Amino acid sequence: MATADALHEAGLASRDGTAIHLEPLPAGGYRARLRDVPAAESAMFAAALDEVLAPLAQPRYIVPRLFLSRPAGRRAAIGLAVRRLAGRGIPATVVYHAVPSALGVNRKLAQVFARAWNARVGPGELLYAGSPEGTGILAVQRGDDPFAVTTQIRTLWR
Repeated sequence: MATADALHEAGLASRDGTAIHLEPLPAGGYRARLRDVPAAESAMFAAALDEVLAPLAQPRYIVPRLFLSRPAGRRAAIGLAVRRLAGRGIPATVVYHAVPSALGVNRKLAQVFARAWNARVGPGELLYAGSPEGTGILAVQRGDDPFAVTTQIRTLWR
């Protein structure tokens, strides 16, 4: 939804994240599409979503996402909840995602994506991949699959 929201705010799509249709597939996957938009907008959304979900390659900007490992049982889950309620830190890993190239052409558009990401996914600062910090993150996480998923882009006619 963050991807669609950002494309819409940037004037690149006529619909926002509320037009996303997420359909579970029998084999365990999902089909995501932006409903009621022209084919070109649908293709742009699909390509942008693929870039966000894919392992990092050569993005211009990146955004962080906190990843919390699944607790190893009921006792660990209760301990995690207690830590959270007590205001203590929770052990999480930071994973980075690419800002889609359609929105990464300049800082202004990348910030549009970062605002949508912060609203829908979680807080974090937009980072220029060419900065010293960004270069280091790319060196460490390049090629890592943040979701361990495979994406397919298909064109469907109705």
